[in-house]
Amino acid sequence: MEKIIRHNLKWVPFLILGPCYATPEWFQVSSESVFAKCIEHSIESKIQSIWNPYLPKYVDRFIGIFAKHYQSHNLFESITLGISGNWGEAMYPVGGGFGTNFHTHSGWWCGDKYALESYR
Repeated sequence: MEKIIRHNLKWVPFLILGPCYATPEWFQVSSESVFAKCIEHSIESKIQSIWNPYLPKYVDRFIGIFAKHYQSHNLFESITLGISGNWGEAMYPVGGGFGTNFHTHSGWWCGDKYALESYR
């Protein structure tokens, strides 16, 4: 931060929320955690479902805290919000690559109850 300010540069942070490596353990074990579930095996991954109705309020909270922390610094060119999987896809657990031990493969990840409700 000091070097950014000293050299009159701007920062473009990429904030990632949702995948298992970016979601706090307290949320993952809470009743508001909704993991993506594959249709093929009916097994959950450790990645939050994009249909999780509880996740947006925590994303908003995180962004608010982040903004408040940096509001007086005038450092940002922009902010990129993202949810990414192994190769940049939007949170779909398509394969390995994170060194994790959870259910992941190419396929359809819309088997959780909120995804099914959305499709119905």
